[in-house]
Parts: sequence; structure tokens; C-alpha cells
Amino acid sequence: LFCALIYGAVSLECAGVISVPRWMVFLGDASYSIYLAHTTLQQFLKTLLVWCGFSLAAHPQLFMVSLALGSIGLSLVVYILVEKPLLKWFQSRGPGRIDLSRAKKCG
Repeated sequence: LFCALIYGAVSLECAGVISVPRWMVFLGDASYSIYLAHTTLQQFLKTLLVWCGFSLAAHPQLFMVSLALGSIGLSLVVYILVEKPLLKWFQSRGPGRIDLSRAKKCG
């Protein structure tokens, strides 16, 4: 089912019926950094919030939303400051560089 949904969405994008917003492309590009960093950053933010006196028991929903949004935001910073420069560095030194600028986008 999900494979069909993704195929349909990609087909619509290739046909020019829909376009993906830039912020969604950015989140997709940063998804690996989010995946790798979010649990560590959640623990850091939890410790920081408790240290600052923010109570999980008093405001559990606000606490959890703060952890989720904060860890995603900090993971985006990790993407910008760590992953992107590393990718550029490896691409410039890799033996089998692939020029994606000439690749067909759809079809």
C-alpha cells in the first residue's frame, strides 16, 4: 500500500501536477541526521529542562512536545554543521565521483 502511495506521489511530481515544498525536501535531506542524533539530543534536552526546573509531572504534554521539537531542531543544526560539510568533503575526494547535475530527474 505504501509503495503504491509513494509511487503515485512521485509520478504526480514528475508529471508536474504537484511540487514538493522546499522545507519538506530539506527535512528529507536531513532525515539521516535526525535519525542518528535525536535520541542523544532528547536525553540532553530532558536533563537541561529538568535542571532548569521544568517539571514532567506538571506539564507532561508540553514537556514531550518540547523534547520532540527541540531534538528535531538541534538535529537540523547537526545536519547543517556536520553532515553537509562531511558529504561535500567526501564527494570532493572520492574516487568514483558521480555527477548528478546531468541525471534525469524523472522518467
